[in-house]
Amino acid sequence: MTAKYFTKAQLYQYVEQFRQSIGITAYPVDCLSVARQHCENLIIETLNFQSDTICGILHREKGLTTIALNASRTPQQQNFDCGHELMHYCLHADSGSSFICEMQPDTQDVHKEWQANEGTSELLMPYKLFIPMISYTLPADETEPMLHVPGNGGKVCRFFGVTSGMVQVRVQSLQYEIAQFRQGVSLDNISVKSKRQQREMASQQRLKRF
Repeated sequence: MTAKYFTKAQLYQYVEQFRQSIGITAYPVDCLSVARQHCENLIIETLNFQSDTICGILHREKGLTTIALNASRTPQQQNFDCGHELMHYCLHADSGSSFICEMQPDTQDVHKEWQANEGTSELLMPYKLFIPMISYTLPADETEPMLHVPGNGGKVCRFFGVTSGMVQVRVQSLQYEIAQFRQGVSLDNISVKSKRQQREMASQQRLKRF
């Protein structure tokens, strides 16, 4: 199956295989170092973009790939942006010569951008590490734990080298999986589902009632 049709679970499996193949065992992950050491014919540059809305650019030409990062963004943001472009490099080699990744990607392929963002989140914050860490920072009686990042979530940020905003997005993305863990499901048995898959499951369950 090509990356175009990856489910969330398949995407996570791909990232895990990538992580194992290059020997990532410690955190935080330095995406710039990973890209420079393990990607062929790749150049990474940090430039002063004319627009602050552009996070990164990947461009392929004549066998050479260039990743350009926005110098105005923080080191943590540039690291995530590099991971995002790295996902395009790995997953979307047959999908065109360039990707311009913006904060509001209105004109881009939604699914490819989802794969790049979700894949980077899994590379930087593997769900099997992230879910226990974030769950243990939540009150035991919290009924809606996915709507905010707890005050002591700073430990999670420091461990993974990410911003609180990235942790917030990760918590929201893993809401379904975190709920399973908090209900006693082991990490190896958690069912990984995208928001779309969850909506499809809910629709099927509603139809079964009739």
